[in-house]
Amino acid sequence: MVVSSFGLSCPTGGSFYICQNNATEFVGCCTTNPCADGSGNCPKSNLRSASFSGDSYHEIPAQQCSGSSSSTLWYTCQKNVPPFLGCCNTNPCAQGSCPSSSLAPAVLSSNTTSRTTFLAMGADPIEPAPPSNTPSNTPAASSHALLSTGAIAGIAVGGALLLIAIAAFVIYKCGWLARKKKDEKGSFTSPFIPAGLVSYPGGVQPAGSPSMHPYPGTFPCQLKSLG
Repeated sequence: MVVSSFGLSCPTGGSFYICQNNATEFVGCCTTNPCADGSGNCPKSNLRSASFSGDSYHEIPAQQCSGSSSSTLWYTCQKNVPPFLGCCNTNPCAQGSCPSSSLAPAVLSSNTTSRTTFLAMGADPIEPAPPSNTPSNTPAASSHALLSTGAIAGIAVGGALLLIAIAAFVIYKCGWLARKKKDEKGSFTSPFIPAGLVSYPGGVQPAGSPSMHPYPGTFPCQLKSLG
């Protein structure tokens, strides 16, 4: 756990951790996360001094120190600048600080009341780092490429030209058919011509002879004998 309540801080670097339920229930500042692997172990080289808000001095219960050295004690030094909290091999309240060489790791107290009170100071659990294969909440970019404005304009122009070409073809076709019908109607000749309008050599039609239409491509018709 990393604690932010009561002004708990790490003035010389690192972050403040409470490794509850770890093999070693570490309490203090460390430049690495001692709770991450469940060991609660902060190496000596990563250990840093911890501080707190002077106004919380009477509310912070004493915890314990890791190790069996009788000279290593828990201290809460309100008058230090900045205030000191943690385990030290010398008296930091008298010296004004705890040298890094004298720092020792602290652990949660075995006293239920002291332990519970310290944990109730406002400890927040450390959010575990997401595994590398965890999908991000950010939507993936779409694999479908969007058409550019130029491409859309080109398609629109092409479609308009196609419609114009189709309309021109239809108009031309209709006009051509109309002209063809008009020409056919104007050149039509009836295959039957009244006998009185047919002329013969000498002005007389031979009796009993069939009347032939004088124009090519017409059908013969039978005419009555004159006289």
